[in-house]
Parts: sequence; C-alpha cells; structure tokens
Amino acid sequence: MSKAGSKNTDIDSIRSVLSDKEELLNYIENFIDEHIIEKGDSQEVIEMKRALESTIHKDNIETIFHYAESPIERIFLSALAMDFLVADPLGLIVMPPRSNAPDYLRIGNKELRTANDLCTKYLESTGDYRFAGFDRFLDQYVATGEITADEKEYAVDQYVRFELPIGVIDAFHLMMQAGFPDLQIDGKSIRVDVLIWIPKTDEFKFVVECDGYEFHSSRGSFSADRRRDRALTSEGFRILRFSGSEIFNDPVAVSVELFKYLHRAYPRGKAVT
Repeated sequence: MSKAGSKNTDIDSIRSVLSDKEELLNYIENFIDEHIIEKGDSQEVIEMKRALESTIHKDNIETIFHYAESPIERIFLSALAMDFLVADPLGLIVMPPRSNAPDYLRIGNKELRTANDLCTKYLESTGDYRFAGFDRFLDQYVATGEITADEKEYAVDQYVRFELPIGVIDAFHLMMQAGFPDLQIDGKSIRVDVLIWIPKTDEFKFVVECDGYEFHSSRGSFSADRRRDRALTSEGFRILRFSGSEIFNDPVAVSVELFKYLHRAYPRGKAVT
C-alpha cells in the first residue's frame, strides 16, 4: 500500500473512532487508569480522579454527541475533547446550547466567580479538600446576607458536579450552537457553531465556525458570513473559521491547531502545546 493510501486508511480509522461515542468513553476510562491514576495514589485520590473522569471528560463527550448537528461538528469537537484529556485534563468544559449566550456568560460568570471565592475561603479556613462541611460553612454567609440562598445552592452544585471547582473557573468553557438574539443579519439572530470563553476573565471570548461547503459556498452566504464576523468582532469576540473539508480530511490536525491557538492566547499551567 502506498504512503498516501496508508494515510487515508489511518484517517478513516480516526474518523470512525471519533464518531463512536462508546469507543471514546472506553478510551477515556482506559486513559485515566493508565496515565492519570498513579502508583501509590490513595483510594481517596483514586476516587477523586475517577470522579473527574465521569464529571468532566465523559460529560463532554455525552454533550457533544447529543447536540452536534453534523458529523463534521461531532468529529471536530470529539477530537478537541481528546486533546484536552491528554494534554490539559482540567482544561475543557463542554456545555449545551443556550438561546442567549451573552446573558448566560454575564450571569454564569458572576455566579461561578462567587462560587470560586467561597470554595477558596472554605479551603483556606478548613483545609478540608473533601468539602464535608461546605454546606454548613455557606450557611453563615446566607445568614449575614453576604450571599443569597440561590448563590449558596449554585456554589454547592458546582462542587458536587465538578469536584474541583477552583480549577473550573480557569478552564475553557465551550458552548455549542450559542445564540446571540440581539445580533441580527438580514432580520435573523446570529447563532454560532462554537463559543469558547473563560469565566475568570471577560477578555477571552472566541467564536469557532465549522463551514460546510453546502451552506457557505454561495456569494450571498459568503457576504453574510463577513457581516456576522464584523458584528461579533464589534462585541469583542475573536473569530476562527475552519472549513468542513479541512476537518474531514484531518480532524486531528485541525483540533490540535485549535488547542494550541487557545493555549497560546491563554496559557494554562503545564498544558502540553
């Protein structure tokens, strides 16, 4: 077999894996066992790492497969999720669509920052990384009016869901099919393929578009895309576009390109880039 034929076979195999939810979930489980759980880890640490596996990485894949609107989008985001599993395990949270993404960011970022501050205060005062008394700890803030009961509930939920809430605020959050009802082109609200932001800062806001030839090849759609980009840029969003053929021909190369781009724009710890 020629090198070209061998490469095409490899790419076909990669696309097949990235399109198979159960295979990806099994890969995540095996990767955690082989590379994240270390010899000498206590049972408590092992349980925490397995919680990470189920609450972040598996949730990411479940969300991608549930909401992806095309095979191209599915393999692209699955490849990106695997990049993060290997090189930045706490770095990506995939979220379902929202019809009003700007409102969600405004409210959600504030809530997550409040939750992060409360978790930090709890750890500093107790050293209890199991968060056994976190609920009672928050009651004193509710009693004094420093936080609301809803803010308490959100903070507790963030710990229960993510286990490591302090790391979540600094992670890349990815929303699929994010809506922008106040930005309209030709009388229609904008909806982007992927919105990426970091709750810790208001300055990091990326839109990623996966442009299939069928919907983006005409002169009219090309013009509309340019107007969409200008409207989003005027609101502080940076735009990245990948063609459907790029993603189909080499989903790994494209996802790695995006992974590296994100980490150069916002370096995170010891992420491998």
